[in-house]
Amino acid sequence: MPRTTPLAIAIAVVATLVACHGCKNDGPSGQNPSASSSAAPQAKPYTALGLSFSYPAAYSVELSTSNPEAHQIAVSSTTLPGVLTIRLNSVDPTAPIDIDKVAETTRATMDPSATVNPTSMKVGTQSYDARAIKSASLGLVPVTDVVAVVPMSGRNYLIMLHAANEDVAKAASMFGTVLGSLKPQ
Repeated sequence: MPRTTPLAIAIAVVATLVACHGCKNDGPSGQNPSASSSAAPQAKPYTALGLSFSYPAAYSVELSTSNPEAHQIAVSSTTLPGVLTIRLNSVDPTAPIDIDKVAETTRATMDPSATVNPTSMKVGTQSYDARAIKSASLGLVPVTDVVAVVPMSGRNYLIMLHAANEDVAKAASMFGTVLGSLKPQ
């Protein structure tokens, strides 16, 4: 049985958020967070891992390249809801990523009784196949993670969104700002 690392857990959590935010009626607000890409005031630019995007100034961005196999960008806040993670296989960035395997790993790590449902995630103007992983009991708070594989400039990026169901509407602005502005460098 493979060992679960903190990075794997973070990825699983972000995957669940990505799926939730692509859902049109699954969040408490019924809103698609990627549709509000221009609503964030005081957006800051960010560039790393062959990508660029804007993010709300109230959030911070952390680049992690210490794992030689997976580099990661995480957008989060200590006081605001939502985590968005972008991962890249640094050994073989063109390697295919099986979205169903990622979703199943996320589900098993997060909550074996969580559900996985197909959905979509909008990045820029394009929609991508995604999976929503819903748990009713992660830390006693219902959460949804959303995961999608987004190819850009010949590389395959894994994008994951994570938020408590009650915070989806609050996190939508950050998710929308990042996903709406995400593009290859």
